Amino acid sequence: MPTAEWTRSSSTEQTEAAASGNPGRSPPTILFLGTWAPHKGLPDLPTPFDLVLGRLPDARLEIVGSPTREVSEKVVRALVSRFGTSVRLAPGYMGAAGVREAFERATVIALPYREGFQSGVLHAALTLGRPVVGTRVG
Repeated sequence: MPTAEWTRSSSTEQTEAAASGNPGRSPPTILFLGTWAPHKGLPDLPTPFDLVLGRLPDARLEIVGSPTREVSEKVVRALVSRFGTSVRLAPGYMGAAGVREAFERATVIALPYREGFQSGVLHAALTLGRPVVGTRVG
């Protein structure tokens, strides 16, 4: 993940408004960011996203990062195809400005890791004032 000087921005207010269902704001958006490696749990994300859509039908899922041999773009597209336009895929490297923009669009950051002991995405999310939903691993 690219590094940059980041501070909490005024978009935090927009994130809080979106999370509260405030009309006129962006739809609630879940961000998965990082390498699409099996240990990061991306293949597990469609199941909880189904639950989110059951309660927040206008929710969005944005999946950003570099595909791997095990979790290819083709595999991810197949996993999320049933969600149609509720899911946005951005495969490949994204520079610091693009990462910042993705965080600013996000209402919450998803970290469905199967294993791990540290996360640059977690650090960035907390730096930018974004809430995180993750699994208990490590």
